[in-house]
Amino acid sequence: GIVKKNLTLTGYEASAKVFNLSAQKGLEWLYQNKIKADIIFMDPPYAKGAETIGLIEMIAEKEILSENGKLVIESEKSVIMPVVKKNITCYKSKNYGITTVSYYTRENYERENCSLPREL
Repeated sequence: GIVKKNLTLTGYEASAKVFNLSAQKGLEWLYQNKIKADIIFMDPPYAKGAETIGLIEMIAEKEILSENGKLVIESEKSVIMPVVKKNITCYKSKNYGITTVSYYTRENYERENCSLPREL
């Protein structure tokens, strides 16, 4: 598909692997193969907040994100995303119309730029 075409256009096809898996199965594959990700982009179905939070928990519990890695999640603005989940912390968020893009890391960032609603 388009991902493979873009890899070819940019010259990265030899250093990339493309899988047609669910996010959960993809994260499980990374864990089983002891691969730590430097960047994880998530663009889940907008109404699936609980599933997205479950994926964040899985990334934290299985330590899939590298020590200085970044997790970027696109969601609908109405979905309440966590500021902190396990050892993953939001350090920045931006709103674009009905969309929020949230940036997380394992590092202990100051949360000043994270405008997500605080959990009670």
